[in-house]
Amino acid sequence: MLGVLTLIILQAFFYLYGIAVDRTNISEDVVFEFVPMLFSLKPFVYSYTLVTATFLHLNLMHLFGNLMFFLAFARTLERLFGTLIFMSAYIFIGALAFIGSWLLNPDSVIPIVGSSGAISFLMGVYFVIFPHSKLRLIFTIPPFFKRFWVPAYVYLVFWILLQLYDIFTSTEASSGVAYATHALGFLIGMTCGMTWKELGSDTESKIEKLREST
Repeated sequence: MLGVLTLIILQAFFYLYGIAVDRTNISEDVVFEFVPMLFSLKPFVYSYTLVTATFLHLNLMHLFGNLMFFLAFARTLERLFGTLIFMSAYIFIGALAFIGSWLLNPDSVIPIVGSSGAISFLMGVYFVIFPHSKLRLIFTIPPFFKRFWVPAYVYLVFWILLQLYDIFTSTEASSGVAYATHALGFLIGMTCGMTWKELGSDTESKIEKLREST
């Protein structure tokens, strides 16, 4: 799928950019990470970081982990919405997930990066539209592994509960994970999914065709 492939290439490119450039020096002149305090001071000036931060990752494991979740949901949603709508929603609506961490701690100077907020947005959309489809997961204890299928709603409900637990039992600063970004991205995705089902044209027939293949 063109949109999925393009987004993967962009994330890989910006990951390599992050290696080539020292991103530990945060200044008000050049910043691509989402920094809540800067956004609080100048929300219009730094609104672009909602998008740029989506394509940056801390390390290879961070990037790889996000891409695994991305591929689980993105291909089906691109087929449903079309490449243009899918990419636009991922980049511009999914990026709003960072607002979750800003609302939680608007004075934080800790940069936030990663596509997990936008991926959470995709998961929210998927949860609304394909709640009964099945996802294939792999459980591994090297050198053994087992593949198994679980309903999407079981996987997603477990993920929601995990996010809520972590939000109330730890802070983002101590855990290093932007749980509030994940939670808001998921809620935005659910809202967009419900809106599309109500207002989109010929939605039921499109959804039914894809349900048969998911």
